[in-house]
Amino acid sequence: MRIRIYSYFTFFVAAVLLVTQWSVHYVDYWMVGIFVILTQAAERFSHPLRGGGTVSLAFPVGLAALLSGGTTSAMIVAAASAVTYEDIVARKPVHAIVFNISQLVISANLASNLYVAIGGHPLSASGQAGPGGLIWLLFASLAATTYIAINIALTAIYFSMLRGASLRSQLAGFGRYAKGLPLPTMLGIVIAQLVAIAGLPYLLLLLAPFLIARQTFMIYERQQHTYMDTVRSLVAALEATDPYTSGHTQRVATYARALGERMGLSEVELRRVEWAALLHDIGKIALKNETLCKPSTLTDDEYSEVKKHPQVAAAIFGEVDFLADITPLVASHHERIDGKGYPLGLVGEEIPLAARIITVADAFDAMTSCRPYRTTTSVDDAVLELQKATDGHLDPHCVKHFIGVLNEGIISPYQLKVDGESNA
Repeated sequence: MRIRIYSYFTFFVAAVLLVTQWSVHYVDYWMVGIFVILTQAAERFSHPLRGGGTVSLAFPVGLAALLSGGTTSAMIVAAASAVTYEDIVARKPVHAIVFNISQLVISANLASNLYVAIGGHPLSASGQAGPGGLIWLLFASLAATTYIAINIALTAIYFSMLRGASLRSQLAGFGRYAKGLPLPTMLGIVIAQLVAIAGLPYLLLLLAPFLIARQTFMIYERQQHTYMDTVRSLVAALEATDPYTSGHTQRVATYARALGERMGLSEVELRRVEWAALLHDIGKIALKNETLCKPSTLTDDEYSEVKKHPQVAAAIFGEVDFLADITPLVASHHERIDGKGYPLGLVGEEIPLAARIITVADAFDAMTSCRPYRTTTSVDDAVLELQKATDGHLDPHCVKHFIGVLNEGIISPYQLKVDGESNA
């Protein structure tokens, strides 16, 4: 119910903005029509986000409409980009469609008003954008930043209500995509300038780059899925040898990615962390099953064998091109910041940040899941142990952020139970 109220409230706000700020002056409907065609083409090539929702090349088209035609043009194109043929065929909930239209209209409206307020002018209105050169680029960039910021904020509130998660966690999840803002902003500026200089027909030439970009992206995505399938097969091989680690690597990967997101890692870095976390224990495949599952304390010889598993994993990954960049992370996930870890005895920042992240996630899951040699530790007690371990074992900065991740409900150990056998 709350989410429907929120959706229709945004619709009311958008409707007020449309009615009070609609202007027929300087609106080139031929231009708006072509922008609508382009934005629909861009939406057909949208990409699903891990945190929910989608992202597409419709934003630079919407920004170009704002810079070229002003507030009314921007609102029309924004509204048009919110509904696609696929939405109708898939029978997307009405309140979701209403929200998408409304939040994009609000974003476009406020961004356009800011652009005009600081001295920018629609290109089709005056033939000039106001102050030229770098100042105009600054105005356009501020408008783009406002557009994206409002878009992210409104969407984060929606998903916070939908999932019952904290608003901060949703903002963090969607906010990381804002790091790629400069490129689509420049594309939007180029489109607007192309319209002003060369005219509307040249806009249709942009369809070809959209198609090429989509094809390139699809090839990349298929390759990444193939790689991930390989990674998961390796993990399955490990977990088949040790029933007590079932689900452990997936949980560590989930924890590590959430921690990496909170610490501001890029999407490329997050993928490295996730893959390394999934594979951090793959070297244990070389250990005897009785050692892995031994319910009592290991002997010195057995412990010496266990300590070799990071090097075993590094040797395996060193021969696989697409896993080579995670080799240092897997090899150092048992290092300690005081230099007393293994296999190399690295100290402090000599240990890669991603490895330090994985070490915290691994330690937490090891304490909160069932093992043959000890009982499960409660989440609260595990947090206390993590804090104690910052005096030499774990990176204090990583531990601090991980506790924040837990406190804010970004991840919950209770949502990751495996067959009812574990508290994590």
